Amino acid sequence: MADNTAKTIDPHYELVSAEDHGPHEPLKNQYTPHDADSARNSSKNNLAGFDSDSPKRSRRTFSRLKWRITALLSKFRLQGALVPFRSTRAWMQRNEEVPIVKDRIAALLTTLIHIPAIAGVITLSFYIFKNYYIGKELQGPPNYDIEKKLGIQFAAKLMELFIVLSLSSILFAMIRHEFIIGEGVPYGALVAGQQITDISFLWSKEFLTVLTGKFSRFWKKLAFIVTIFIFTILALGASSLSATVMMPQEGDWRAGGSLIWSNSTYDEIFPLILSENNTIGSACNVTGNSLCPSWEWDVLEHQLVAKLPTSSRIVDGIIGPRPPRNVVLSGATTLSKLFIDVREKVFNRNSPNHTVASMPHFVPSDACVLSSLDWELASDAASKTGNYRFNLYSKIQHLLTAPQPMTHTRCHRSSMNADDLTEPSFPDFRSWEYPTINITSDDITDWMSETLPDLETPEVFWFSPESDMAANASVGVIVAVPTDDTDQPIDVYGCMIDARWVSATLTGDAVSLLSEGYPAFSDALATSLGGSWILSPTYGQKTQIQPSFAKYLNPFDSRSNHTVIHEMLLTSGIWTSKGSGSRSEKHLEAILGVLATNGLARSAPNTSAITTLADPSGEWWKNFMPQNGKVFGPGGNPYAITTEDQAKYFGTEMETWLTGYAFADNSLTMLGAMGVFYVYVAFVVAFSIWSIWTGITSSSWESVPELLALSLTEQDAAQKMRSLDEDAFMKENYCIAVEDNQLRLRTTQGSVPMENRVKPNEFYG
Repeated sequence: MADNTAKTIDPHYELVSAEDHGPHEPLKNQYTPHDADSARNSSKNNLAGFDSDSPKRSRRTFSRLKWRITALLSKFRLQGALVPFRSTRAWMQRNEEVPIVKDRIAALLTTLIHIPAIAGVITLSFYIFKNYYIGKELQGPPNYDIEKKLGIQFAAKLMELFIVLSLSSILFAMIRHEFIIGEGVPYGALVAGQQITDISFLWSKEFLTVLTGKFSRFWKKLAFIVTIFIFTILALGASSLSATVMMPQEGDWRAGGSLIWSNSTYDEIFPLILSENNTIGSACNVTGNSLCPSWEWDVLEHQLVAKLPTSSRIVDGIIGPRPPRNVVLSGATTLSKLFIDVREKVFNRNSPNHTVASMPHFVPSDACVLSSLDWELASDAASKTGNYRFNLYSKIQHLLTAPQPMTHTRCHRSSMNADDLTEPSFPDFRSWEYPTINITSDDITDWMSETLPDLETPEVFWFSPESDMAANASVGVIVAVPTDDTDQPIDVYGCMIDARWVSATLTGDAVSLLSEGYPAFSDALATSLGGSWILSPTYGQKTQIQPSFAKYLNPFDSRSNHTVIHEMLLTSGIWTSKGSGSRSEKHLEAILGVLATNGLARSAPNTSAITTLADPSGEWWKNFMPQNGKVFGPGGNPYAITTEDQAKYFGTEMETWLTGYAFADNSLTMLGAMGVFYVYVAFVVAFSIWSIWTGITSSSWESVPELLALSLTEQDAAQKMRSLDEDAFMKENYCIAVEDNQLRLRTTQGSVPMENRVKPNEFYG
């Protein structure tokens, strides 16, 4: 009977030996199988904790409750917690233990090792995909953001440790399953569980043994390789990904807003041809009417033009200050900020080759400011219902996109005698270097012949450029002033203005009722290097300013008894009543540029924004908040306007943005990090189902030291340590086998016989 049994066993296993680690050919004397009688006697010696084939218990039993507690604590590396409850003498004299138990409750308890990391992923998913807004500071006591961030980093490290612990537990369970069922695994698989935190493991000798080693099935080998690779990547990224998803993002968040319309069409507000029809008419021949294009000229004079005489002048080696870049002007209900960049190259050599001026149009300015005021009232109304989320922020912005006027102005001065009038010189707008060009026109010639011979005060003449010059210039202007030069007593400034409607993002301040906007590529550097935007026909929409509109930029002021430009020439020091002055072309460009820009911003004097609430007595505030239950996003339409008027009138959208901390899924980085965590969750769920289904658990061989301790019981420790230095040791497959009711670490070239495999619920020495 023994002979028949021996013939059926081709594979063999043997003691790990320091003498010889190469592959062994099967020898008759290497393993002596048990016959049926000896097998039965042997099974009697292996006293099971519970025999499933018999209703009677064996002589030796073990406490399942104790096992479950031990298995759970071992997963968390907390075995030391049981030390106070053990009998020291019994612990030192213990001879046998149950290494493997089949108990689904214990298996269920051991899956709790994955709960901390899984709970972290679920919690983060809730906040991130819900888009949870925190506020201007992290939650908790104020002014402790640094300490709070340190706490978040500590929590991220804990999550990393739990993820690595979970991955190691899964990998050791997979290895142990192959390790004890008698199939054997390569040496590299034994150490993989504790080396996945080191990326270098993927190109180490240990991992090479997994790639080249033998498994009982090819799909098992493939599964081990893929799992080890994925777990190593997950363990490597656990730290950075945890910190990424757990740290709230500080940024700008869309907090609603509103759609808003005006009571005029787009073409009425932003006409491509400005004429007298875009004004209230002859009433604008004099100053003082808030509906006229020249309104607020006196503010421009006091805040800008009065600063020009000392602008960038060098006196006793000291350079005077540049003129203001911003001037605040008022409209019917709100304020707008005009910005100007005067053509001066004393401070900044990148100053433009022309004078640039721009400001928001007062119609979208009113829409932006008034709707932002309504939003803040809506936020207060929401807080009364318990919704305080948008009352906490470090910065708030109300934005609106709309066209705004932008002008470029360039002048050239030429001197002449009244008895010998010549054609005035103008800058050629067909080239951004602006060479001078003489323009011949009957209207210009007639005006010069009538005005210049008896010139005593400054005179202004507006005209429309003709032919190809009109493609780059919106209006031309001649300013003639008398001088104290007896040879050439007349200075003639030939100027060109290019005006466009350029799309810009306006910001509205509900407190100061102020709006401001800066078109793209409007700064000094962009307009001075590589060419000017005025040469690009696609930059905004060019508008033509007819003389019938332009004349209202220079009305008569009864207080000073001068025209507006006359008064500004005196204030700026370009010209004095005695005929002297700075004769600065650049400063005249500033005067003409701001007057033209201010006039264009008032091109629709009878237009206003529609700000009547549609439901003032109801929950009107909800239309200003993000719609459809979202935390972040655009608002709705809170104002009373019919569908027909919406299609006809100019409409835009005010966007409200808050700066603060939030969890959000608004970036690929965040989505990618959560995707990696979901891969981890998928592995945990699959493993947990398999573990509970099989019910197999163990608290043995959870680490490399435990495996080393098992191997050291086989032979002299010194011989064992010497064997670790040899490459042949790493090429072997290893398994756990039972001999004489003792567990032994064995090398194997095939399957271990069933009677020598470790069985669940049995005691072994």
